[in-house]
Amino acid sequence: FCAVVALRFPYRETPERSSKGVEPQGFDFRRQGDPQEGVLGDCRFLQKAEGRLDLVSGRQKLDFDSSFAEGFDASVLPRSIAIDTALADHLRKHIIMASLKPGDPVPELGVGNAFNLGRSHVRGALRILEGEHLIKRIPQSGSYVSPISPSLVRQGGFLRLAVEEANIRELAEHPSEELIVQLRGQIERQNAATRGKDRLEFHLQDEAFHASLFEATGRGFAWSFLQPAKLHIDRARIATLGLSASPDRAIAEHSAIVDAVADSNPKAACNAMRTHLERINELLANLAKLEPTFVDKECN
Repeated sequence: FCAVVALRFPYRETPERSSKGVEPQGFDFRRQGDPQEGVLGDCRFLQKAEGRLDLVSGRQKLDFDSSFAEGFDASVLPRSIAIDTALADHLRKHIIMASLKPGDPVPELGVGNAFNLGRSHVRGALRILEGEHLIKRIPQSGSYVSPISPSLVRQGGFLRLAVEEANIRELAEHPSEELIVQLRGQIERQNAATRGKDRLEFHLQDEAFHASLFEATGRGFAWSFLQPAKLHIDRARIATLGLSASPDRAIAEHSAIVDAVADSNPKAACNAMRTHLERINELLANLAKLEPTFVDKECN
């Protein structure tokens, strides 16, 4: 019987961490034969999660800050909205705003306790976020906020630029004075958010500005369609807001876009939009410098 147990559960012995901080013997997440690669194929991700594991069992700690549940109430959700989806939406906002940071644990039991939900709903929400590459599940450990993937940021930037440039070209051909007033009002609110060092408000006003450009051409759904592609760009941008000059420059670029649209100059509007959205590599370089632990060290 003892031999059977030993064969079936080879990693259940109680490990001890050495004084040098080496991973406990008898518990290893990594694939056999490839100690440098994480279970899900991402280089060095497990090192980022170090310190968030129980050092006795090697498993993820089960606590979760209940403050993340503020503003969520499953009892008032419309019948048309699934609890799993609503929970995923709520957690997604915290991930994008970096209040839940890369490597932070998101344990099923802890989240269920914080939100007063059953584990089936939590598991469904985490599955949604995992499909969006915002959550990473590590076998025998738990779920963690994924690091920001440069590859996904670049792909999202490629798609967004193509769609926004096509939209602004048409918009600049027949602008309305009412729209110009609306856009300039949004820019002023962006300035106010920057002065108040309010990253969330700046992000919301930035989103409202770009949404208005699509609504003005009758393409509000196209803006909604872009949201999944924007997720990883937004994570990178928000992580650097307030740590660099990016808010002021973004506002100046928004002003250049509005000026070109007001002048009914499609070429200038496209150039201004391209300048605004094309700095993906610069964004990633700033992120790696300002928040290096947020970036996925992707395998070559």
